[in-house]
Amino acid sequence: MKILKLGFLRMVNTLIVVAVMALTTSAAVAQQKGYYKDQSGMKMFNPYPNDTGRHSNRSWHVRNFGPVGIGINLKRPAMTMEISNVEKGSPAEATGKLKKGQIIESINGVVLKDIDPRFILGDIISNAESKDGAINLKIKGQGNVLVKIPVMGAYSKTWPENCAKSDKVVRKLADLLAKQDKPMWGSVMFLLSTGEEKDLAVVKRWMKGIETIGGMNWEKGYKGPGLCEYYLRTGDRSVLPVIKKMTEELKVHMYNGGWSGRGAPAAFTYSTGTGQVHASGVNCMTFLLMAQLCGVEVDDYMFKKSLQQFYRFSGHGNVSYGNGPPEGGFRDNGKTGGLACAMAVAAKLLPDGEKSVYAKARDNSAMKSFYATNWFHAAHTGGGIGEIWHHGAVALMKDKRPTQYRSYHDTRRWVMELSRRHDGSIGIAGMDDRYDRSATEASSSRAWGTYFALTYTYPRKKLQLWGAPRSKWAKYFKLPARPWGNAADDLFQSAEPIPGGKLTMEDLLKETVEDSVSVPVLAKMADPDLTDDTLLKYIYHPEYAFRSLAMSTVVQRGRVEFVVPLLRSKDPRLRQAGLLTLTGMFKGRAFPDDKITPEMYDLVGAMIDDPNESWWVARHAIQALKRAKPERIAKHRDRLLEFLKYDSVWVQTAAVVTLAKIVTAPEHYKKLLPPILQTAAAFTVDSASSSATRA
Repeated sequence: MKILKLGFLRMVNTLIVVAVMALTTSAAVAQQKGYYKDQSGMKMFNPYPNDTGRHSNRSWHVRNFGPVGIGINLKRPAMTMEISNVEKGSPAEATGKLKKGQIIESINGVVLKDIDPRFILGDIISNAESKDGAINLKIKGQGNVLVKIPVMGAYSKTWPENCAKSDKVVRKLADLLAKQDKPMWGSVMFLLSTGEEKDLAVVKRWMKGIETIGGMNWEKGYKGPGLCEYYLRTGDRSVLPVIKKMTEELKVHMYNGGWSGRGAPAAFTYSTGTGQVHASGVNCMTFLLMAQLCGVEVDDYMFKKSLQQFYRFSGHGNVSYGNGPPEGGFRDNGKTGGLACAMAVAAKLLPDGEKSVYAKARDNSAMKSFYATNWFHAAHTGGGIGEIWHHGAVALMKDKRPTQYRSYHDTRRWVMELSRRHDGSIGIAGMDDRYDRSATEASSSRAWGTYFALTYTYPRKKLQLWGAPRSKWAKYFKLPARPWGNAADDLFQSAEPIPGGKLTMEDLLKETVEDSVSVPVLAKMADPDLTDDTLLKYIYHPEYAFRSLAMSTVVQRGRVEFVVPLLRSKDPRLRQAGLLTLTGMFKGRAFPDDKITPEMYDLVGAMIDDPNESWWVARHAIQALKRAKPERIAKHRDRLLEFLKYDSVWVQTAAVVTLAKIVTAPEHYKKLLPPILQTAAAFTVDSASSSATRA
């Protein structure tokens, strides 16, 4: 049986292609020292079921073994399968022989061994549905119990597009949702995404007399786009007052350009004390953009403030959890994927939108979900919702990056199989968290899994958000040329390799999950035989996290000779990469003082003094200058004062902290102290206020 198998590069694991799994007895498995064939590191989708380490005493719960109708606890040692529940009305219950607590020794002769058990379980479902639907459970002390699931056929090579099995999955869920008296979360969007008239008729029924989509900001961000998609599909003007009303409620709830999760204007006891939860807020901005696309008048201040608030994260790392600077690494809870979807709408608002910074920001942010694919269900708020937006973001790149799109979906086929329920509803499998809820399991109608089910329908391009032909009811709207930064900052939005390096566009278009995303690249950076060509390949990569990782490697290996050429570069992305070796980066240290030369500080100073320098580069240059002696900082005093007037709290904070190094000097305090205090007192962002206070 062909399944995904994990391998490792030297001391750190990486990913390898499909291999044949040998069948063994459960007794042999139990005698193994460890479950995985190689215990040296992280598996493909982290976090993953393990029998060693911090959580080795806990069972890993597979809430749903797909359409079979049982849950499975993976117990230690060796991922022993124990039935955790039998679902009512399921094929498993129909046998009359299965109950909680029974031990499954094998399924269709297959035992869990060597690789992620979720891959194996998903593959068992795929194989059974492509043949006779037989799921033969060998129960300890009882013998075989045959469960029959419907035959669905096999996924096509192009699934979910041009795929009979995918179409059956879609139809089964759509027919289930059509029975709802009122739409649950995701129902409107999903039925519109099928493109079928009978599903549209159901949505029209739901929209009769609609007055609200709910009071929480989460509801505005998740249900609002579906309301707009309905108008753009039908031109039904009766919903426009509802869209307007919802935008007005968001105006009341907005704080600092963003939103918290609940209905209040800001929640300071949650979301790192910043009054914002970007996992909900970024989708609120998407709703506002779609409202503009519908021709609804949106409060101008709210619209521009939120557009600036979220756009500024693109190309600079991950959208932060609350109102702080961009976060490093790859785990983003889907917030950066959500930003990609917002930017997709922004590009539609402009007649030449595909030439705009918004289209570039869409593509750059969308590719983050591909490169971050190893970090699965891993983030604040609950990782499950992140998978909704990871899949949605990658779908935006289907035509531009077909190889990455195909690799991404094929390595995640298992999660779609395990997410499917016996009644046709769909959850978000992979971990047992509160977001793995289908339409028949949802609490307060929050069927998060129905959004995840859009994975099957994105390629149909029936939604404006995901490539449908422009609606005849859609309106254009003038957006700022760029909501944040200057012309030099636009390059950070590019999803193409930085010119002049070892990475070509041809290389980029060949990337796959097995060798080109976060875990395998981490392995390459840790390889003792890492070549300069490989290191430079990732310094010139369009993904910010790879550039940051490469510069961390430069510091770890003491390759100080890389720094000056980067600081001299004409490309702001390379200058910023060089600056990371002076400021430090995500989970990475900077070079020590004895490695920083006067020439480096001269180049830093030139960036600070250049009025056309990228804001993002300037921020890092100011942070780097903080390490210099006071007399060198003083040379740039007046220019640093100018940064206090920039419309960017990130730049302002860096300037306040660096100027604080010389503010008490007799020759400076009269000129510096008043504007520094005025700027710091005006900060309404926790990270900025705390940084200024410490300085």
